[in-house]
Amino acid sequence: MSNLKKNTFVLETALIKLQQTLEDRDDDYGSSDDFFDNLANMINAILGNKIAEPITGSDACNIMLCMKLIRISQNPQHLDSWIDTAGYAILGLLKQDYLCENEE
Repeated sequence: MSNLKKNTFVLETALIKLQQTLEDRDDDYGSSDDFFDNLANMINAILGNKIAEPITGSDACNIMLCMKLIRISQNPQHLDSWIDTAGYAILGLLKQDYLCENEE
């Protein structure tokens, strides 16, 4: 199998797994937007006046992405961490309002 075919296969397989993971998480836990907003609220409650500005849902998504990157650095062979990292990156991208504005 050529590198291009192998890379295409790996990418397609990862995207299918990612889509299923995102759908499963949405079914199990509800909207990712709600999750990130709730996480931001909890972080803000914990940190209180230790931070200059409140954490946003987008910030919370970035925090989760950082957590997954740390896990990958500790165990780069763990497939789920790579899939989760891609998922958080995509969800973070979707949190950006400018995407909707540029589509119009």
